[in-house]
Amino acid sequence: MNGFPANHLSAAIISSSVALIITPLMSWYVIGLVLDIHKLEQEMRSLASYDFLTGLLCRRVFLERADYFHKVSKRKGLIYSVIMADIDSLKKINDHNGHIVGDKVLESFGNSIRLTNRESDLACRYGGDEFLFFLPNTTTEQAQVFAERIQALIREPLEYDGKLFQNTASLGIASYSNVSAESVEDIIKAADNALYQAKQLGGNQIQNISSDQGN
Repeated sequence: MNGFPANHLSAAIISSSVALIITPLMSWYVIGLVLDIHKLEQEMRSLASYDFLTGLLCRRVFLERADYFHKVSKRKGLIYSVIMADIDSLKKINDHNGHIVGDKVLESFGNSIRLTNRESDLACRYGGDEFLFFLPNTTTEQAQVFAERIQALIREPLEYDGKLFQNTASLGIASYSNVSAESVEDIIKAADNALYQAKQLGGNQIQNISSDQGN
């Protein structure tokens, strides 16, 4: 009979000790699980923000950010330029060599853009073989230099499966300093019109939209 209280006391001590050991371990496990979930959510948000093939911004995120910068520019009287670019030869490459080669062209172009863009510039794959660039504090003349650099990047031969592929690009430029616009979509439309002119001239061209052509 005298041994029972001691046994109960020992059991209580052991139970408390186990609880003290397990509780922190469980807490750290839960914290680790929460951190893993948070990291996964961040990765999913990042994947939703960027084009998986080129690594450039997706269209939706680009337009949201460009719209914000347009409003700031309008309020503070700043300038910016927009460039719409189209890879002239991509459809032919896809038709004659398959989409794998076409994807390599897009991937290579995206990598080059990400390495050469200024930190303040926005670049996105607008759709298919079209790309859109938003260049803050950039005049039409400066945008012309940027467009020529894009042309040089896309002209660099791409080697794949023992073959060399040569590409060209057509580009249209519109600047907020030259085109009257209520929204960034108006500037994008003007750049798209300039791109259309470049394509009509046979491609591998750069065209600017001036103030009298804006809308």
